[in-house]
Amino acid sequence: MSAFRSVALMTDEPLSSKQKVALLHTENNSNTVDVQQALSIKDEQFTADMLKTSSSAIGIMAAGIGPQRLVERHGLENLMDFRELEFDAIDLVASTKFTSELIRIFGAREVIGAFLTTPGDAVVLSGSQAAVQLGITTSQLLMQCAGAPLEAKNVIQQLNPRESCLQGVPFSVVADTGMRALAFAELGLMGDTVRQQMGLTTDQTRLLGFV
Repeated sequence: MSAFRSVALMTDEPLSSKQKVALLHTENNSNTVDVQQALSIKDEQFTADMLKTSSSAIGIMAAGIGPQRLVERHGLENLMDFRELEFDAIDLVASTKFTSELIRIFGAREVIGAFLTTPGDAVVLSGSQAAVQLGITTSQLLMQCAGAPLEAKNVIQQLNPRESCLQGVPFSVVADTGMRALAFAELGLMGDTVRQQMGLTTDQTRLLGFV
């Protein structure tokens, strides 16, 4: 994880010279930022459109600017604006403050919808404090792993307590991931445990590969 993607701090103070330079930092231009040009830009010029063109999550986090300031002072209007700036599930996990501000502004449901969209997102969020903050369920994580058994296995591997992590998860959700008995066994989950947690019928248990 990049050192730049650390805790985002909100401030009401004018942008400092270091913050302005950081805001123009991206993976592609980290060594070519024109410092004098950066310092000549006024705070109000760092609009959402300007940030989307000349900045990214890396620079914004390096500048210590959180969601509330981005919305109130830099014109970001919705979660898609954050995604366009390359914020992703890693940022939710990296900073509880960043996640809390997003939840306060947009609501947990909307944040989940914007940031939990791929199997990789599910793996990143599984077992994290961000998942707790957002109230993300095992079912929601595994639903993003349809056709991705390896990622589904990695999701379950990070859940605790493992002995009850599948409680109440629908059979269809697990079946759609492609995970079968061998993968569960490698996680220490035998047929009886899986059946009891998920309330499976005998036929459903067999369909997951348990004899």
